[in-house]
Amino acid sequence: MFYVRTTLLFVLNIAFILIAILTARATEVPGLNNKNLIKEGMPDTPEAYQETNRGFVYYSSNSFLAWENDRRILINKKKQLHRLKGPLAKTEQLTFFTKKSIGAASPIKYLGDDGFLIKRDSNGDEYNQYYFMDRLTRKSIQLTDPAYRYRSALVTRDGTRLIFSRSLGTSSIKSVSSLSLVKEGAIETKLFETKNTFTPLDSLQDGKTILLRQYVSNSESYLVLLNSETGALDYLTAKNQKWAFKDAVVTKDGKGLYLISNMGSDVANLRYMDLDTRKIYFVAQQIIWPIKNITLSPDGRKLAIVSNQHGLNKLYFLNTRTNKLDHPEGKTVGIISRLTFSPDSKKVAMNVSHPLFPRDIFVYHLKKDKLVKWTESRNKSTRHVKLSMPKLVFYNSFDNLTIPAYIYSPLPENKKYAKSPVIITLHGGPASQHNPSLSTKTQYYANRMGITVIAPNVRGSDGYGNHYVSLDNGYKREDSVKDVGALLDWIKTQPGLDEDRVMVIGGSYGGYMVLASLMHYGDRLKAGIDRVGISQFTTFLKNTADYRVDLRRVEYGDERDPDMRAFHTKISPLNNAHKITKPLFVVQGQNDPRVPASEARQIVDAVRQNGVPVWYLLARNEGHGFKKSKNSRFLNRAVISFIRTYLLDEKVPG
Repeated sequence: MFYVRTTLLFVLNIAFILIAILTARATEVPGLNNKNLIKEGMPDTPEAYQETNRGFVYYSSNSFLAWENDRRILINKKKQLHRLKGPLAKTEQLTFFTKKSIGAASPIKYLGDDGFLIKRDSNGDEYNQYYFMDRLTRKSIQLTDPAYRYRSALVTRDGTRLIFSRSLGTSSIKSVSSLSLVKEGAIETKLFETKNTFTPLDSLQDGKTILLRQYVSNSESYLVLLNSETGALDYLTAKNQKWAFKDAVVTKDGKGLYLISNMGSDVANLRYMDLDTRKIYFVAQQIIWPIKNITLSPDGRKLAIVSNQHGLNKLYFLNTRTNKLDHPEGKTVGIISRLTFSPDSKKVAMNVSHPLFPRDIFVYHLKKDKLVKWTESRNKSTRHVKLSMPKLVFYNSFDNLTIPAYIYSPLPENKKYAKSPVIITLHGGPASQHNPSLSTKTQYYANRMGITVIAPNVRGSDGYGNHYVSLDNGYKREDSVKDVGALLDWIKTQPGLDEDRVMVIGGSYGGYMVLASLMHYGDRLKAGIDRVGISQFTTFLKNTADYRVDLRRVEYGDERDPDMRAFHTKISPLNNAHKITKPLFVVQGQNDPRVPASEARQIVDAVRQNGVPVWYLLARNEGHGFKKSKNSRFLNRAVISFIRTYLLDEKVPG
């Protein structure tokens, strides 16, 4: 009996301990006890965050990576590699990394063994390395040199080698290298060294000739053939002809290339180049919108083409023997990415996202003309949540340039105000584009908070031609900020919008746009949220990773030139911090190689001198944006609390 009572007491004690732990976890607010988050000037009590985020809709994330064979695909699910054997089947998790997250993966043979080529970084530092993981043992070995940072890798068509694009640590010295996949004990060999950015796109059938893209700027790039045995480079177009080449693939017979370029045009068109004569011909001229990307079927008979129409995509198929163009009408809609043919050329996998549903993986069957959904990101509790469909509008800027913008308005049943408060969200890049995919944050602001969200594609945005994307370069930098001022003018003319309650939010270059808007239009704005934004162009160019600085100088101007340096000083928010007199929330990742954490620290310290509220959130284990779920959920709550406090003038507990 004694042993029975002792055992019973022991079990009860364990039960009480478990209940205490579970209760503590249930009441804990993510982020408040997160040692990786440094918080300054912002409320730090459970009440301030529990209430602000109730009803926030979260979706799981599924992203296509590669075909494993004709029937199975590899996907990225919750930053881990999974295998998916069919439509809506249960996934099989293949990796269990902790600090490192999957960036890319594909099937590969290495030294005769079957496995996967995996790219990953650590805590958002973008210091990418490549690994081979054995299919059977699941053991991984690092293939790449840890002294280098890797951007991309290409397996040659004959499967004998890997071609890498890399940079030496954070330096501006870059190189292209080769690694044998068939010779035991093979080491990575440097093919050539450069200060330019070269990306391997494809290879010819001989296995030794590699198609590279040399990137100079958004409006200038070159296609180059590399002899991977000698390192010799053969430019396919003259260096003095400054055109942009977006993508290119080698034909099945190796006699030509399909390519995307703006040669002789303002927008990117589809062309064909004969490799013997180097002559270039127009293809699929029926597509009048910019071409976003292309991919060729393994049998060489079909070329899949994605066009960009105000950020939404259309899918086409070109018969490479007849040049006939087909569009599977109604089968694809939204934003398409990672378009990839199956090994047997009968199917095409892709990620598709839409303003009304999250990103999922779809497979299009060419012969059946059938689109099949393979993943379901929505769970039972969110499948019937009503969402706002964005509306495309246009407004004129200071110089009469037409600016496109998407508006997300609260649904009629969710309107809370006679005149809706407004959030202007500004994309990064700057040569990026607002794509109207599903944003749970935007939908929360609109349909839980009654706020209208406007996302303009100001000048300098991609998707509207080479002229439009170049309109903010160099000394024209603040013209894009004036586009925000013109949007404020437009808001004033809209009877359903409250011109006295407007906030700006943006990340990366969009963070600079937030600071610049507060600097110029602070009297017309209530507050701003700057995520990983540039605060001073000279210090940014000095401190950003060396491997990126030359590319950024083309966009922002070379700070080594005295006149440009003086211009940077004149327009930079840090040098005009005394003009920022509205509440500001600055968010930063400590490991950010693009916009270093010093950019956030200096603007926080400077604006605080004005005596205005400045919230600052720094994540020790993040890079260019928050990717870890615990951190991002806390950030979402903090952002909503900031909006409630300074845009909606509500009293938030804490």
